[in-house]
Amino acid sequence: MTRPTAASALDHVVVLMFENRSFDNLLGRLYEPGEVESFEGVIGKDLSNPIPAWAEGAGRGVVPYGVASGMDTPNPDPGEELSHVNTQLFNVLDPANRGIVTPETTFNEVPAGALPTMDGFVVDYISMLEAELGRAPKFDEYAPIMTGYGPDQMP
Repeated sequence: MTRPTAASALDHVVVLMFENRSFDNLLGRLYEPGEVESFEGVIGKDLSNPIPAWAEGAGRGVVPYGVASGMDTPNPDPGEELSHVNTQLFNVLDPANRGIVTPETTFNEVPAGALPTMDGFVVDYISMLEAELGRAPKFDEYAPIMTGYGPDQMP
């Protein structure tokens, strides 16, 4: 048998993409820390997103990462257009876009050279829920954006 070389070591590369779901949302709690050496999930980490000052429940400060209550969490789905992704990754939300499902004029433009902070998921979900509900959402309505599924919840 011929020994594999760097050029022939891989037969296939599989890219698995989920619409509107992050890796951590689906598989972040799959293994306990140390169970699989090369897996870095979310268990044992202190993860959260800040609550904007203008939101109901702002006094809590943050929404901590937790376990989803069911397979349809969060419901409704978070925004997936560029404006939402910019807010989710960089925590930028143009005031004119607050409470609008899909902004038409600006896309929550990210400043040049900005690095993603990953702390805008809550602010984006609150803004989207305002548009969908026609009112300010309560903490229990927007907190599910910061949840992921445990192994027992995976099909």
